[in-house]
Amino acid sequence: MVKRLLNEGFYTNIGIFPGVPVKCCGLRLAITNGQTDDDIKNVLEAFHYHFPRVLEEENQTVEDISQNFNMSFDATASRYAGLDAPAGRKGSLTVQHETTIERIDKELWNSLLADRGTFDWEGCRFIEQTFKNNPQPENNWNMHYLIIRDHESKPVLATFFSELMCKDDMIAPADVSRQIEDIRLNDRYHLTSKVVMLGSLLSLGEHLFLDRTSSDWKKALLNMVRIMNDVKRSSGATMILLRDFNTDDIELRDFLATEGFIRSDMFNDHVIDDLNWSTTEELIPRLSPKSRVHLRRNILANEPLFSVKVNGSIAESTVDQKYALYMQVKNRGFEMNTFELPRKFFSNLGMFGGWEIIELTLNESNHEGPVAFGIGYRSPGNNYIPLLIGLNYRFNETYGVYRQLLFQTVKRAADLKCNKLFFGFGADVEKRKFGTRLVHKSVYIQADDNYKFESLNKFQQVNYAK
Repeated sequence: MVKRLLNEGFYTNIGIFPGVPVKCCGLRLAITNGQTDDDIKNVLEAFHYHFPRVLEEENQTVEDISQNFNMSFDATASRYAGLDAPAGRKGSLTVQHETTIERIDKELWNSLLADRGTFDWEGCRFIEQTFKNNPQPENNWNMHYLIIRDHESKPVLATFFSELMCKDDMIAPADVSRQIEDIRLNDRYHLTSKVVMLGSLLSLGEHLFLDRTSSDWKKALLNMVRIMNDVKRSSGATMILLRDFNTDDIELRDFLATEGFIRSDMFNDHVIDDLNWSTTEELIPRLSPKSRVHLRRNILANEPLFSVKVNGSIAESTVDQKYALYMQVKNRGFEMNTFELPRKFFSNLGMFGGWEIIELTLNESNHEGPVAFGIGYRSPGNNYIPLLIGLNYRFNETYGVYRQLLFQTVKRAADLKCNKLFFGFGADVEKRKFGTRLVHKSVYIQADDNYKFESLNKFQQVNYAK
């Protein structure tokens, strides 16, 4: 609208207000004593002329504006009653929106998403069964699955998203999260919100299949955003979070910016593309000179001290033991601040998909039980995705337990002849020593209000003051 009015000779700009979402901006027009009534009348007539054309151009309706501002625009809607809903909302596209993976064709879903992360058909079923009927509200998620097809029934877009409770400081600096966690000792749900999130808190990988060779890909993506907004409103959520997009995808960034999303940097993802080796001797030449020294001195020298087992499930009698090791890591990690997983997560592992557990035990006779474990997923697309770890920090400094677990994970992926190892985020220095490729990731956020973000900024300002 601003561009159109400027082209008509009216000086206007966008009115953005502190604490208000970008999608609720306004039109700013200066009125002075030097202007006549006719000047004001002319700009209003120009606005009246361009308004329906802007709606059509931006694929919007008066109802969208009403929902964005949470205000009634009945008079405006009646004034433009002849406007049809934008054809781009659906048009030639067919939308399949389900709330259980059971209603999605397994072969089709896997053909589109199985090689992208932990969310093939069985992986999604695991999430559904694990995150329901739990006593804690943060561990009960509602899942949604989308497949959008063109006029020839060819999938243009496929993805899944979840309704769930998140900590508002989930991706805030670690020092901010530490301060807020002190408050949560007495108020567990302080600064938490219901969020509609692409993927889930327990999925890693590229959650969105989008066929950009299709002329309908932008319409399909717009439909996805509209559906997520509908779910946000009906569920009482206050934010949409689109996660794990490549930062260098400028076309997607620009598209989402027009829909009112704000981009924020996420952690670097680590990927190993070359697993075509069978022995450590074959791995070493693939590493940098410094990494070779590190591998020999700090990892291979300690490898004989450990026994390594790989299991397809966790025995019920050892769940508490594994959970305690997981909580040691969870209580130290604030880079991605989330709620702790339910115990059922560990019990359910062996019932769905390609989950497995790498377990490290020290051979010394005076210690019983594992000192570390890693939970990984082998996808139908034959990629390996480590999801989380547990660690006994009492033994880490002496024996290099964490480094050993990373190495055994890389070895496991190579032993399975996997195509890629998606090593996740965090521990950049340690993972880079295994020759990982860094992928810079972004998250796109659309919030109903900015109050909670401003609250987080106050914690950060306090930290800077120290």
